[in-house]
Amino acid sequence: MDRKSVRSDKARRMRAYRARMAAMGMPQRISGPPLADNWRERFLAEYEVHGTLYKAARRAGIDPKTVTRHRDVEPEFDQACKDAFQLAADRYEEDLADQARETGNPVGYIVRLKAMRPAEYIEKQAMLNVSLKAELDPVDASALLRAMMGSMTGATRAAFEQIEAEDRQHALPPAPE
Repeated sequence: MDRKSVRSDKARRMRAYRARMAAMGMPQRISGPPLADNWRERFLAEYEVHGTLYKAARRAGIDPKTVTRHRDVEPEFDQACKDAFQLAADRYEEDLADQARETGNPVGYIVRLKAMRPAEYIEKQAMLNVSLKAELDPVDASALLRAMMGSMTGATRAAFEQIEAEDRQHALPPAPE
């Protein structure tokens, strides 16, 4: 099970436990040292500015694990964190446009936006893998290999020459006459 699955499973079990405790009239408490009443607001304000969990938590005077624990059991706080993160990403996008106009060099923000919004900023490519079974007679196979080797780059040719020098059994047989 990956870390995210373990974390969400743990959060689900914790919510169920807390619901049972609340149904029995037990007080709900998250472990750890007492926190200031306004720690969530301080954290969210920093998170909206910086967009990074650790920096925002440290600047708000709390441990990042506190944020994670509370997000796991408080859906409203989790949504507020998601909203603050998106506001930070929006600000980066606005700054990107401003910086591009002023300096012509948006590289730093593009890197950050790739991390924040990969679906929009990561380069995409499509790959197709095909597997087939083809039977060639030895003459046609040799002609095909020679044609492929004729279009090799210098680097590929050097790699083949090195293999051939190290182990003669990798060399191709001579072409039939």
